[in-house]
Order: sequence, then C-alpha cells, then structure tokens
Amino acid sequence: MVESHGSEDGRVGLSVAQDESDPVTDLILECLARDLERVPSPVIAFPTCLAGRMKALTAGMDVDLDEEIDGAVML
Repeated sequence: MVESHGSEDGRVGLSVAQDESDPVTDLILECLARDLERVPSPVIAFPTCLAGRMKALTAGMDVDLDEEIDGAVML
C-alpha cells in the first residue's frame, strides 16, 4: 500500500508499506526510481498556488482513505 504524507510547507512524500506487495505499485515505483536516477532535473516542487486551490476546494470535506472506490478509476 502506498501512503502519502503532506507537510505544512507543501511538501508531499510517499511511503510503501513493507508487509504488502502490489506488483503494479512496485513496477510504477521502480520505473520512477530509474527515471529519477537517469534524469533528476524534471522533478519540481508542487506549485503553492495549486496546493492552496486544492485545499480550498476540499475544505470541510470528510474523506475516508480506507473506503473502497466504486466504479472505474483512471490515473
């Protein structure tokens, strides 16, 4: 399982639970790691204005991150 962690300064981190393995997540993370080793320059900070807009749009919403998603999901 991949978990995201946000901070007050706008940084986001990802961590993977070691007790579970998801082949799709593993493949995506391996691909991302190879890309970052090969060409680290495209990594940029998430725009502060976009983070603020997302925060404003979701203010007051209750979200259960463990709840199953109904229907198809495109990422």
